[in-house]
Amino acid sequence: LREKINGDYLENQYGVDVNNTDLIKGNSNVQLGSMDAYNSLIQYVKTHDVTQKEVYDKICSLVDIDNLICYWMCESFFCNTDTGNIRFYREKTEGGKWRWIFFDVDWALFPSTYRTNSVAAYLNPAGHGVNNGFSTTLMVRLMKNKTFRSRVLELNSKHLKTTFDSKRLLKLLDQMTAQIEPEMRRHCARWKTVNYSAWQRNVKQLRAIVAEMPGLFRDKMKRGFSMTAEEIKTYLS
Repeated sequence: LREKINGDYLENQYGVDVNNTDLIKGNSNVQLGSMDAYNSLIQYVKTHDVTQKEVYDKICSLVDIDNLICYWMCESFFCNTDTGNIRFYREKTEGGKWRWIFFDVDWALFPSTYRTNSVAAYLNPAGHGVNNGFSTTLMVRLMKNKTFRSRVLELNSKHLKTTFDSKRLLKLLDQMTAQIEPEMRRHCARWKTVNYSAWQRNVKQLRAIVAEMPGLFRDKMKRGFSMTAEEIKTYLS
């Protein structure tokens, strides 16, 4: 029903050499390779002034910056509260950069938590995820750099107006609902574990949440990024 996020996935999707790749889960669960290069990156970020161009350029040579930003935007936009489900990898070749994989978001768009300021949550120096158990060092430190901050606001704004436009999201949700609906009728009839009418109500509730998310995310951006009036005019007008 789904692909496991492992070496086979990286090889099939991105053509990487799994024998020459680091793949990390969570903070320190090594799936492939080792933690050595990532630990070195985090130590460099912690001990150098990221506001300096040469330091930031060095980090950019090791991290796919746009991938990192878009990954955290997806986590933030859908308000995933279980962000400890995190995997990132890099090929150990010249120019190989760290990249993040978006997966396992069953706590996204949850009725009791979707209003949480997820932008601020993922910039908490104490950590993110359950019990703040996962490191935010990279994002927190990089946000001190003006170039990085501008790129964060630029990409968040761009995708908010396109990828995450409410009309587009609702169209996708309706397509997915229509695809699964016949199976849900059969499922409910056979197993009695969920009432078909209850499923319809859940879908209706999810649709209302999805329609609300773009507007909510604008406000989360303003507060979570502590945006200035000029930044709001530039990126959210």
